[in-house]
Amino acid sequence: MKLTYPVSTIDDMYHACDPDTPLASAKDSRYQDLSRVRGQRKSWISNIAKNIERNQNVDKYFSMLFSGHRGSGKTTELHQLKAELEAQKFFVVYIDIEDILEMNDIEYQDVLLAIAESLYTKLEEKGWELDKALLENLHTWFAKKIIETDRKIELSAELTTEASAGIKSLFGGLMAKLKNDLKNSSTRREFIRKEIGNDLTVFKAHLNNLITATRQRIQKQGYKSLVIIVDGLEKMLFAQKQEYSNHYELFMLHAEQLKWVNSHIIYTVPITLASQTNLKNEFSDMLVMPMVKVENSDGKETLRDLIKKRVNIETLFEDTKYVDELIKLSGGAIRDLMILLRSVTETDAEKVTHEDIEYAKSALIKFYSRQLITLTDDDKLVLQAVYYKKPNKSMESYARLTNNRVILEYENGELWQALHPAVLELDSIKALLSVTPST
Repeated sequence: MKLTYPVSTIDDMYHACDPDTPLASAKDSRYQDLSRVRGQRKSWISNIAKNIERNQNVDKYFSMLFSGHRGSGKTTELHQLKAELEAQKFFVVYIDIEDILEMNDIEYQDVLLAIAESLYTKLEEKGWELDKALLENLHTWFAKKIIETDRKIELSAELTTEASAGIKSLFGGLMAKLKNDLKNSSTRREFIRKEIGNDLTVFKAHLNNLITATRQRIQKQGYKSLVIIVDGLEKMLFAQKQEYSNHYELFMLHAEQLKWVNSHIIYTVPITLASQTNLKNEFSDMLVMPMVKVENSDGKETLRDLIKKRVNIETLFEDTKYVDELIKLSGGAIRDLMILLRSVTETDAEKVTHEDIEYAKSALIKFYSRQLITLTDDDKLVLQAVYYKKPNKSMESYARLTNNRVILEYENGELWQALHPAVLELDSIKALLSVTPST
């Protein structure tokens, strides 16, 4: 459906404010630069692009972690960065990990295989061939190591048929099969991880042979170098294991493996790890995208401008001040703002009324109420600590509540936290916060 923005009907507003669709085009008229009202001194996009260029000039690889709340607009910003880098003649491979891996079960081997598969697929799409001897070597090793014996004959026949038909090369076909296994079979995932773990040194060498060959191939096409963006890892379901969370295990315990990739690379990382100083030391840079500060006039006005790029406020709202109520309740979370705007379209009227606003606000408050049905004693202490600006004594609870946007992070010279405005509307939370925590 092709819309012309800003839209002027309730039905079009429903589509214009889809909370699940990031702005994938750098030229999208709905894009609004929020750097300043997030507390950043300048556009982080231009700053990262400059740092990649600086490292490129001295033959170094720039590795970065990019964090922030789910729904804060990270993917939209990464597409802006992709366009900026491409304008500077970098070849960017953008990977949406959610399309490749099972989000409830991710380990470092899966991520590295997803990078390998995405690199080769991108080259195939371009019609740029790699050295046949290299591909045969890669295919032989991968087929030998991570295909069970009882599947080898069957799979070999399938791949040979496809390659003969010109559908894919043998290696490309194998990568496609592995992608399917990683996404859809827990048994296959475990087998693949074990086999890679048994031969990590060789796997690392093969991975970087593929990356080096890719870089050399794109440079023949006039590109400066390769940049890999791995998006979606912040969406991993938070799970506490015996000693560590799955977030900590992937990014802290296996940071070295994630840095094996000999390329400029950006990983998104769960906000649960944003305060990990050791993690920041492992990579060239780490950026946390804070929420928009809606309590000050600049933040509120900038979000009004963002909405105006999507929706004709004067035409669709009985009172334009209603928009400010939605902005305030969103807490500066772009996803929640879009959810609120879409909720008000559940009306038979041609304009959004005060009743529609109250319905949308109530729906978001109920959503956060469900998030807090079961609060542990540690959770309660963390909520009190954040509200009263006291030291936090439970990192596990803080990580989980932050991951669910119950706690929001902002920046104003330094990082600070607040409870989501919708959470503050709950009677149970009001009662909890009426008690000042002991120091």
